[in-house]
Amino acid sequence: YLGSNTSYTLSGLDYSTEYVITVVARNSTSHDSVASVEVTATTAGNPSPHPPTNLQATILSSTSIGLSWDAPANTGSSPIDYYYIGYQEVGSGSWNSIYTSDDTASITLTGLQPSTQYAIKVSAINVDGYGSDESSPIIATTATPGLNLISTCQQFQDIQNHLTGNYELANNIDCSDT
Repeated sequence: YLGSNTSYTLSGLDYSTEYVITVVARNSTSHDSVASVEVTATTAGNPSPHPPTNLQATILSSTSIGLSWDAPANTGSSPIDYYYIGYQEVGSGSWNSIYTSDDTASITLTGLQPSTQYAIKVSAINVDGYGSDESSPIIATTATPGLNLISTCQQFQDIQNHLTGNYELANNIDCSDT
């Protein structure tokens, strides 16, 4: 019983769902009126964007990693405003964060430790302030000082020891498709 109120807000409804609504009036002696005409209403879609996809890391130096990703296909209730990037040394348990200044789908992490593995994840925040779930995390390792990467799956040069070798073997990755 809502008293003499003639409006009511339904809450706790699911996103993008059709509801059929009827209204029945009840007087003080608990007699009900005939039900109103059914009204169909569909709730709005989820205001949160989908997570970014295809997160890629490019090792730039012993202290920096370049990141890029694909913007989410579904941005929720509004366009993407900026991205949150979380990163941590693998096993440290403590996440650092950095934000893009706009909707650019790339950033460079700097001030990292040499020869260190980092777990990295990204989420999108839209203009309405809703954030996405995080992307699938990736692991990237900063370069070893004195080691110049020519190309991920080609050759590397160790400047200090005048050695060259196959990056695939040095990093235990599969470069058979290159």
